[in-house]
Amino acid sequence: MTDHTEVVIGIDIGGTSTRAVVVGRNGEVGPVSRAPGANPSTRTRAELVEAARSAVRIAIESFSGETLREPMISALVVGMAGLDPTRRTDFEDLLGDALKPIASLASTIAPLLHTDAEIMFAAGTRATNGIVLIAGTGAIAARVASWREVATVDGHGWRLGDYGSGYSIGAAVVKRVLNHLDGRDTPTTMTPLVLDRLGLNPRVETTQDSTNLRWAIVRATMPMHPSEIASFSDVAVQAHADADPAAVALIDAAADELCRTVLALTPGPQEPIVLGGGMLAAGPLVDAVIARLRNHSLQPTPLSVEPVMGAIRIARAVARWPS
Repeated sequence: MTDHTEVVIGIDIGGTSTRAVVVGRNGEVGPVSRAPGANPSTRTRAELVEAARSAVRIAIESFSGETLREPMISALVVGMAGLDPTRRTDFEDLLGDALKPIASLASTIAPLLHTDAEIMFAAGTRATNGIVLIAGTGAIAARVASWREVATVDGHGWRLGDYGSGYSIGAAVVKRVLNHLDGRDTPTTMTPLVLDRLGLNPRVETTQDSTNLRWAIVRATMPMHPSEIASFSDVAVQAHADADPAAVALIDAAADELCRTVLALTPGPQEPIVLGGGMLAAGPLVDAVIARLRNHSLQPTPLSVEPVMGAIRIARAVARWPS
């Protein structure tokens, strides 16, 4: 048994979680480690560094513990949600300094930074060119050429865009419940689900009860992080399963938006289209998006593996390992 095992490392820094995995040249795949999310649009640089360090440390320790060999790192590829591509070098330097002390990273091996769209596309198809649509807390579509974004649509963040995202659906759920309670809209089964999640008493016997309840919802949700608001999208999915008209309308509206986002990139009929992100992993939204895109003679493919495996695929190419 040799003292060293040649490996590559892939990291996926998302808004909700950070994941890392180590893969040996012989094909051995270590466990996927997890750490808190660290999207640079919503987290500090210190949180980004800590999340990356934690995920990589756990991934290396798990791999080394299983093989009883010290890994020799040949390539390290990082995918990052919320990355402004004009700042790749800045974040590569930041992560390089942060990760070098871990497993005595060779000074010649610097992290290669990709957007989350680029690694997700690499994880979803053997092609190097095509389109990827991501809907998680946020939402973006990108045209990819040689694993680099050459055009994007949306991805502007929860304040200015991210149409069809988990955040937009979650916020729409809370708004729809408020509209029900103040009489601006019809009842919905999403109301008791939201109140239960917030730990609020659903009793409404007077106008004052309704007013108090609405302000309690506002106070509870106002300080929430965008990812926490996005979690209310589960309420729409749950109510959709019960054919609640309001929930069905929210999911349909989100699917329309995501379809518009993809079509803005003018995809060709044979072009690979990868669908990824938590909102498109399974459920009514991904079904609705697929149906809409197929109506345009397109053939989208939902991602079937962890996005971090796209970072591994790129890292293998960087290390010049056989594909």
